[in-house]
Amino acid sequence: MKKALIGLLVVCFITIVVGTSYWYTSKDEATEQEEQVVLSDNPDEDYDKALSLINNGKPLKAIQIIKKYRATIETDNEDGNRWLDLFVKASTEIPDIRQLVFLYQYRPSSFKNNEDASLMLAEAYLITGKMEEYHKIREMWKGRESKSNYWLNIDADFLILDGRRNDAIQLLSEHSYEGKDDVNRLLRLSLLNINENPKKSWEHLVEANQKDPNNATILSYRARLLEATGQVALALSEYIAASAADSDNLALRDQLGEFFIRHKRYHQAVQVYEESLKSLEPIDSILLKAVFLGKVIEPFDVEVTSDNIPDGKIKRLIEYIVNLPQYQFWNEETFTKIPNHQKYLDTQQVTWWLRLLSSIDNNDLTNAEQLLQHNRFEDIAWSPEVTLALKRILNYKLNNSLSLENSPFKITNLEKNSEEVNTKWKVGFYTQLNNFAEEQELNPEFEMPENVKALLDSPLAFSVALLAIGWDEAALAMQKNKIIPEDFPEWVAYAYTQALRKNQGDMSALEYATMQHQTPPMELLTGEIMISQNNRDAAIVQLEKLIVEDDNVGVRAAWLLSLLYINDGDYAKAKEIVNQNEAFSKSALGVESLARVALLEGDLVTADRLYKSIEGQSSEAKSYLARQAYQEKNWERAKMLTIELLKEYPNSVILRQNLFKIMEAQNGNTPELNNNGEI
Repeated sequence: MKKALIGLLVVCFITIVVGTSYWYTSKDEATEQEEQVVLSDNPDEDYDKALSLINNGKPLKAIQIIKKYRATIETDNEDGNRWLDLFVKASTEIPDIRQLVFLYQYRPSSFKNNEDASLMLAEAYLITGKMEEYHKIREMWKGRESKSNYWLNIDADFLILDGRRNDAIQLLSEHSYEGKDDVNRLLRLSLLNINENPKKSWEHLVEANQKDPNNATILSYRARLLEATGQVALALSEYIAASAADSDNLALRDQLGEFFIRHKRYHQAVQVYEESLKSLEPIDSILLKAVFLGKVIEPFDVEVTSDNIPDGKIKRLIEYIVNLPQYQFWNEETFTKIPNHQKYLDTQQVTWWLRLLSSIDNNDLTNAEQLLQHNRFEDIAWSPEVTLALKRILNYKLNNSLSLENSPFKITNLEKNSEEVNTKWKVGFYTQLNNFAEEQELNPEFEMPENVKALLDSPLAFSVALLAIGWDEAALAMQKNKIIPEDFPEWVAYAYTQALRKNQGDMSALEYATMQHQTPPMELLTGEIMISQNNRDAAIVQLEKLIVEDDNVGVRAAWLLSLLYINDGDYAKAKEIVNQNEAFSKSALGVESLARVALLEGDLVTADRLYKSIEGQSSEAKSYLARQAYQEKNWERAKMLTIELLKEYPNSVILRQNLFKIMEAQNGNTPELNNNGEI
């Protein structure tokens, strides 16, 4: 608990270096040496210029001037103290905590009149456990604080670090401040109650949000608390709102991406990281995660080279993965040439996954078994569902049993029959594996369905397991059979076609689809691909033979046909298609098509009524109603609908901009809609 609190409460972690000098050249300062400031021969002019640079947000340039007066600073007279105070002010504005530490060690009295610098220094000493120095700084300001809310939070942090949780709660509860000044106090109270009293924790977050509605930190904490209590949909809303409130914050984007990974929404996770890499300076740990997702989920539309990999402890590992061929997971010879390569095996989960996938891909089941038996990352696995499924299939290959009861494998603690992993297919492959394993434990004579047995006996078993959960790129890399046997489950060929379409494009998917045994779902998918390739006439022929069915295939075929006729401007034919398929006419897609026709025909009353009737089921309806709410200045409804849309399209720049502008409008700044209907 204490470690978690420290991690959340600390603004930054500083390593204090005790030295004999009060001056050093920071990395940031060194990078600005190229733009030298012109100095004068008049100390007063130089002082005024340095002060002006600080006040105008250019403290590094001010330090170039201050360096000229180092000898003056060392005289410890009135003029020297004046320059030293300016040095402290510039270091505070950077901020350069390490420099402040050196300056304080050199002359503590220089901090008596700079509260901001003292606050930074007090926090630095507190975090690094230098309590004697912390107490000296704190005593210096006792009774004369002008920023009492900041000192209160630091005092509470001291009590937390000292193991006095109740005292910290009491101290924080005895004070309150107006508006945004109270946010950090409320956040600390929320975190202190998160385990013992989640309801109270939530109340503090609600109060903080009321005092600063667009504070990304508050929204992020609310998201984590909601997710921890099982309110996943609400948590996603908060993660999205936090990311929109501070769109340049890569850590908040990473939180959203991690959420999608935890909940098996891998394509959306890839979209989040791809957009982040396009627009923001990457952090090496986040880039490694993104590169791994590109290797196993879908390729990124961002080129990663040695030039744009940030310096850091894992740069060589990222370079190694980026330079692997598309469908190769591992190259032992190349990897062992990396300096200190063993540390990556010990510390980076990505190396375990890539070695496991490589062993399976090369049919080295012995090595795969060893990796699954001895997984140092078992308790923090990115996907315990995949790990469990691969164990079951490997055990089936080696011992003819899906049950792990008498196997050498550790059984991952997952709820049986969990449908969370079954996000794509009616036949939940992972659920099936778990259920069949349970049946085998209860009845050794149990026989699996023939189509599942055929799949598990084939070389495609591992690939299909990855395909079923959405690890499409890894599944395609392992696909050995270009033609799926007819005795496999029907969804397998369809799923491979979808994976190819997403990762390699329509033409690869269409070529693959035509090679497979044709079923209604495959025929429907072929028709969809024809539409995206602008092959309208062929698509109509393909779809018309499917709309007679009242199942999901017939509904979707009718929907696609109605869209084709709407696009042609043939509204009567579109309505005829809707009414021709009873299941479609009663579905959200059917109502959506009729609403679109009404809108295009200028019948706004009918369009409003139809869109409102399917608001909870249709993205198109949400988009229409969000714009309507914005025009009516119903900010809360517009915000709610836009967040709902962002759950489905987290990478939409327009939606993120709309959400930000709605939140601005709530605070009294109301932009207008443009001609494209964007806020």
